[in-house]
Amino acid sequence: MHNDTARPFIAILTVSILLLIVVFLRDIEEPGNFPVTPPQLEKIEATGIEQLESTFSDYDYTWPPPDRVPPLALRNMPPGMGELKVDRKKSVFFRAVLPMILAENERIRQKREFLRYALADYDSLSRKERRRLQDIAVEYNVEENLAKESARSRLLRRVDVIPVSLALAQAANESAWGDSRFSVEGNSLFGVWTWDETSGITPQRRKEGKKHLVRSYADLQTSVRAYMHTLNTGHAYRKFRKKRREMRANDQAPDGVVLTGLLERYSERGMAYVAEIREMIRSNHLDRLNHLRLEE
Repeated sequence: MHNDTARPFIAILTVSILLLIVVFLRDIEEPGNFPVTPPQLEKIEATGIEQLESTFSDYDYTWPPPDRVPPLALRNMPPGMGELKVDRKKSVFFRAVLPMILAENERIRQKREFLRYALADYDSLSRKERRRLQDIAVEYNVEENLAKESARSRLLRRVDVIPVSLALAQAANESAWGDSRFSVEGNSLFGVWTWDETSGITPQRRKEGKKHLVRSYADLQTSVRAYMHTLNTGHAYRKFRKKRREMRANDQAPDGVVLTGLLERYSERGMAYVAEIREMIRSNHLDRLNHLRLEE
């Protein structure tokens, strides 16, 4: 008698649990067309230049690369970069940094593709999709309610790639081809400033009264990621992002030479810095590299 009474209750409870599981699984499922697949890079400790060049040779990684780029991530620049002849130094440096730039751009591209999908049909998003959308908004410092069109537009303007040519030129310039004190001691490729004394290196030529430091990083890839985030969120680079959006609207890919013109506030040298970066892009033919992709 006891078992007969319990059966209906157990059946109802079982069905309820199954329904909850189905709803839960549906909710946690990633959008079918936009899975999160961040690039996987092989971490490399660069103990010396010849060792690094040997690794590049193992991957048939030449400069300039003809097509695909091996998925390598250097933890640090090898010592002795400043002692190399110009052509060899450029070849080693560009090959060292390029895969990490491509990887970080791919991370951004995946987020941007999801945003374009999500913002086009905002009212129909699942709870999982809304959470993912909100996480991206927090990451890119967009605090407005995403129900507002202005907030969605700002977010899409911020989540976009940095031209390979521009990133390579700035990395070479800011790190003195991987031989600067900040690059050697703090894995800093782009000279990004910080005011946090626990995460920066004091510039030796810092002007009196200034308190900024050059931010240090655990590895080079983190430096690349922070640089891109700075351009994509920093108040000083609103014109940069606006121009990039205009290029997108005109079906043009973001162009490094053009966008460099909006980075006069990146350096205290202003337009002289802009001219120098543009010349580095042109003289090293870096604008020919924007089509490159990482190998799977």
